[in-house]
Amino acid sequence: ISVGSSKTITVSGNYAGNYQMNPANVAAVTTKHQQGAASSISYSATASASIQAYWAPYSPASNVIDGDTSTMYWSSSGQTEGAYVQVDLGAAIPFDTVRLTSPSDTQDYCTNADVLVSEDGNNWTKIGSYTGNTSTPTPFTNTLDKARYIKVAVTVEKENWWQLSEIEWGNTVNGSFTRMPASGTVTTEAKDETAITFT
Repeated sequence: ISVGSSKTITVSGNYAGNYQMNPANVAAVTTKHQQGAASSISYSATASASIQAYWAPYSPASNVIDGDTSTMYWSSSGQTEGAYVQVDLGAAIPFDTVRLTSPSDTQDYCTNADVLVSEDGNNWTKIGSYTGNTSTPTPFTNTLDKARYIKVAVTVEKENWWQLSEIEWGNTVNGSFTRMPASGTVTTEAKDETAITFT
């Protein structure tokens, strides 16, 4: 900021107090605690896959978000490196766990895949690796504050077609996972904020 002017920024947390910098030509800093506003985020998920579904009316990518482990996405060709199934929540929302489930008694599982999350669809964060050779749900910790996209991307080529039952997102408390629905509204809590003024 220029001499004689002032500027206020807001940061998370409570840092209220007065701070005087020395020497005198360095800005004085004044802080004020304030309560941030709660907000609501509506979302509606869709799912897609890079390999067209086999027998599309019965094994589309949308099956991975229907909450039913007896249905599945089933690819129409072998697994190639980079092939993926992806969920777009329609908005970036907070959740701490992604959970994947494959069908039981199948050879059409991925040998290895990266599990990725993103807020914008351009910058991706890997949160784990998945081998879909079990029907037991496999959880992964989401390390982003909010995410809009969840992607399972094959890293090892395989001649077998690919079956995947569920991609779930939600929250884990004391080891118990609660699945969030395919569409809904998330309300974020109000947080402490501090307004910092430089003069």
